[in-house]
Amino acid sequence: MFDKTLMLQNIDEWWSDNGDVTRRLNYDHLTEDSVIMDLGGFNGDWTANMVNKYNCTSHIFEPVEHLIKGIASRFAGDKRVKCYDVAVGNEKKKCKIYHGEDETSLFSLGSEENFDTIKMVEVEDVFNKIGLDFVDVIKLNIEGGEFDLLDAIIAKNIQPKLGNLQIQFHKVADDSIERRESICKELSKTHVRTWNYSWVWENWELK
Repeated sequence: MFDKTLMLQNIDEWWSDNGDVTRRLNYDHLTEDSVIMDLGGFNGDWTANMVNKYNCTSHIFEPVEHLIKGIASRFAGDKRVKCYDVAVGNEKKKCKIYHGEDETSLFSLGSEENFDTIKMVEVEDVFNKIGLDFVDVIKLNIEGGEFDLLDAIIAKNIQPKLGNLQIQFHKVADDSIERRESICKELSKTHVRTWNYSWVWENWELK
């Protein structure tokens, strides 16, 4: 059973710990040679903070047209940031992304009418085409798409190429709890969870 009270407690703890700064940006081993991936770039804040702190390279993916245009404009001329107008998932396809008041999701947000059609590319193809042998941090905030994507990462044995996975899981379906538990069980074979605010943010580091 999904414990909404516990999630709200985790949110309060996250804000109390200033997690957006003390957790999401702190990776002591990162250098200018490091590579990060930002899946669900939104307005580019996380990438901006990371590249400014570590002078690393970021590959940022955002399929929503007006958002990726804003990201591309924000980082125009910054060679450290590579922008892509697609979602990364478990297969190559076109799909709907629904819009709420302040969020987007691959799952309906109460209205079947307010959506855009986006392009999704398969995660293994992304690594092959960009030529990524190792990613120091991959951030996933993709509004429910993390389940299929992480299943694909595990099935394709991509997780050993990921130094850290920074994940926001979303309760989007009846089986979300079971799927998260299954994914975490598989990740624990190659990674250790270094911090966890369940259903808010968590981080997995390569053993």
